Amino acid sequence: EMGRLDAVVNNAGIYRRATMGNLEPEEWHEALDVNLTGTYYVTRAALPHLPDGARIVNFTSVLGAMGSKHGVHYSASKGGVIAMTKSLAKELAPRGILVNAIAPAAIATDMIGKDSPEERASREKQIPLGRVGRADEVSGVVSFLLGPDAPYMSDPIPPVHGGLYLRAPQGR
Repeated sequence: EMGRLDAVVNNAGIYRRATMGNLEPEEWHEALDVNLTGTYYVTRAALPHLPDGARIVNFTSVLGAMGSKHGVHYSASKGGVIAMTKSLAKELAPRGILVNAIAPAAIATDMIGKDSPEERASREKQIPLGRVGRADEVSGVVSFLLGPDAPYMSDPIPPVHGGLYLRAPQGR
């Protein structure tokens, strides 16, 4: 209506557990189509409407960098979003468009809402804070990246994961 967009937040995503041996090609394509290609399409459509100085925030995941033993398709798609974000940050920097990604771990959303109590407990055991995150804890980071306090941030991936990377390796 106003002829421009000041910000784009790409936050659509799906995650369905499957190991490589059980992963059907359709599930592979679905994860890439929603998580990676969806980010491409939204960003491409938005670019002509973004003024210089606009902001883009892409949702990725800690699993895009860490990998997942039951989500190679999800990890690959979110790793692609990380690479896309870094490339866009370089491409759009001359226009002053800041491109960032956030990489949450387990957040209490519909995506993990179907976890069994055992799966939920397993997730929480892996996170040093001992709980999954809340949506408002993620939205606060998005607000920061879109707001006036982040005028020189482009390409960081703030860790919104409850200290997950602080965890000691297994067996030590």
